Amino acid sequence: MLLEDVAGTDRVATCGADPAVILGLASEPAADVVEAGYALVWVADENTEFMMPTSSAPTAANINTAYGVAVDADGIWYVDFTDTVNTRVLVTDFADDDSRTAVLCKVLKANRQLNA
Repeated sequence: MLLEDVAGTDRVATCGADPAVILGLASEPAADVVEAGYALVWVADENTEFMMPTSSAPTAANINTAYGVAVDADGIWYVDFTDTVNTRVLVTDFADDDSRTAVLCKVLKANRQLNA
């Protein structure tokens, strides 16, 4: 789940559609976070690559291209290859997974909540 920092608190929240700022990704599904009350967050910075599922099978043409992100009915965030307008991530490579429907990507600097 994509997360953003809640200003003035020590909490984070799930991003809404087309998030303008992204703090990072939660290490657990939302149901587990609610149950435990906390979650490990992988913070998006200039060096962090995330493996994310995609809206369709990736091709070489997707590498080094920026795309938007979307969330499916199950709460799973994915790189939306149909969205080249509301870009949030840059696809950097294919992910090494058996499904062949995931990529490595970085949150764009303009959309990182921590612009370090």
